[in-house]
Amino acid sequence: MKKPAILMVTLFVVVFALALVQPAQALPDSPNNMNARMTHWQEQAEIIHIIVFNDAGRVGPAVVEVGQPVLFGFEWADVTVEALQAAYIDNPNHDITVSVDGGEPVSLKGNYQTPFYAATQSGPAWTWDHDADGPGDGDGDGIGDWTTATLFFRYQHPGLAEGTHTFVFTTTDPDSVDTITVEVVP
Repeated sequence: MKKPAILMVTLFVVVFALALVQPAQALPDSPNNMNARMTHWQEQAEIIHIIVFNDAGRVGPAVVEVGQPVLFGFEWADVTVEALQAAYIDNPNHDITVSVDGGEPVSLKGNYQTPFYAATQSGPAWTWDHDADGPGDGDGDGIGDWTTATLFFRYQHPGLAEGTHTFVFTTTDPDSVDTITVEVVP
């Protein structure tokens, strides 16, 4: 008689626990999480470094799975935190917009993080290591770490349906246009 009671209690606990579990987001978009993930832009197609590097999506389509979030990012560096604040965050002539598949451009200027002084081997790895290769240019690919004031931009798109999609990032003051192609597969 004890076995059926224990089995029923166990089953009840499991069903109750499953009912309480909220569907978890696969990839939270907190600044710390996005920064930590961004250091792997060279290895992961769903993490795209825009504007400066020849990353997936810029030199050919980035291939990702249906519904997989796509993280875009870049960094600006300057002599001081105050210079970054003035040039990008406080500058009314500066903006960055994204148009997805020819849609209306949306401002992403609010996705800038607070500028900070980067120093190799200080703080969490994402505050100083540009490409997760250790101090300096650890893997010898010519991409070193930040050693000055730095401003991060991160934008996560929640995921796309199957097909080819185009992201056009337009920056003003300084002016640039960066077109990213993402191929979404089942």
